[in-house]
Amino acid sequence: MEKTIKQTMSQYDADAEMYIVRDGGNLTVGSGGTSGNLYFGVKTFDKNFSKNIWNARVSYKINQNLFTKDRLSGEKFGRQFVEKMAADGIILGCPATQFIKSSTK
Repeated sequence: MEKTIKQTMSQYDADAEMYIVRDGGNLTVGSGGTSGNLYFGVKTFDKNFSKNIWNARVSYKINQNLFTKDRLSGEKFGRQFVEKMAADGIILGCPATQFIKSSTK
């Protein structure tokens, strides 16, 4: 996996790497749907300075049932992830809510 990532980065001349790995949590699947919390470890590495620039643990709460749309779960995770990046000062130049609204249209 790391080899593939490095090949892709060199192809696009990326300045940074971001790794997202599931890091715990639980899911309960039953006849009423799926619920639980998942946690993801996130690490951002600056290639030019050879150092980590951001580490975070992102929490994602799941509550899917007959009354919720499955396709919105990815959007919800993305929103929570961007909000965490904005709160930690990783996203600069625009409010996270503005970024989220423009990227989900």
